[in-house]
Amino acid sequence: MSELPIPGPRIVGLPQHTLDAMRAGLPGLIDRMVLAVIAEVPALAAAAEESWRPVIDASADQLLGALLNQLHASTEPLTAVPMQEVLDTAYRFGRREARNGRPTEGQLAAYRVGARELWRDWSSLAVRDGIDRDQISAFAEMFFAYLDQISAAGVA
Repeated sequence: MSELPIPGPRIVGLPQHTLDAMRAGLPGLIDRMVLAVIAEVPALAAAAEESWRPVIDASADQLLGALLNQLHASTEPLTAVPMQEVLDTAYRFGRREARNGRPTEGQLAAYRVGARELWRDWSSLAVRDGIDRDQISAFAEMFFAYLDQISAAGVA
């Protein structure tokens, strides 16, 4: 039985105007993500009410801003954000949740709910801008690999 080669990551080449629209929409997207998490993840709804909302917003802004920077860096590598900074933020968020006695299932649910909102928003921007299906597929691969990394760091 022969093994199939594992393909490497594909280059995501979203146009600058799409990336700009994604960045411009971050504040509203973060609000929708947090509201969806509050509605769907009861353990984190309490955290948002405990004056943690600014911390949650700042963490989401950093994580999503870094993702946008990585998308931009796929065409201009010098703009890449060190992934370790992003992983450290996710780890600190997970550590804070653990200290407050909240189980990892809630944190993972929050990432899933947030990812759903983000993917709905950003994929519709890509479709609106006429991005072809191969690029949307490459974008999805990169997005879900990123989500997997920050989820793993958060529950560590």
